[in-house]
Amino acid sequence: MRGTASSIPKIELVATFLLVVLAGCQQLLTPAVARRPLPSALPYQGMSPVPFCQLLALRNQLVYVRGSYSGLDEYWSFNAMGKHCENFLPVELTLSEQVIAPFQAQFNTVRNNYMNQYLVVDAIGRYEDEKVTGYGHLGHNKGQFVVQQLVQVQVVAAKGERRGVK
Repeated sequence: MRGTASSIPKIELVATFLLVVLAGCQQLLTPAVARRPLPSALPYQGMSPVPFCQLLALRNQLVYVRGSYSGLDEYWSFNAMGKHCENFLPVELTLSEQVIAPFQAQFNTVRNNYMNQYLVVDAIGRYEDEKVTGYGHLGHNKGQFVVQQLVQVQVVAAKGERRGVK
């Protein structure tokens, strides 16, 4: 049975309405995602952030650093923001259940939407790389950042090429 000329616009109108309603529902159910420039990492409890690429030189020292956390399936890593450090490979972000608990929702959101989102993590901890076999799934990461405290964790919408995944 063919629709009449007058019924076709009604179908388009209903379809458009449903698309708008569904898009609005998705916005309500999706956690807030940063769409503007991120604030600078500020000093925290007397510690100033160090550049991510200096972690090698600060091995086993307690430092405050900001990096991006992203991945795919079992391969996740902590990296410099927006650039790769020369002679520095991705790092495993090692978190205890107690440390991650206040930010578990953000980590879950990104793990469930890894193609479209990543995390910006401000953390206090120590960089280690003594293990010859590497860290993380199948030793993918050649070092680890053992987090003592998460200062701030932000979900960010990925643009273009996904960060931290090669």
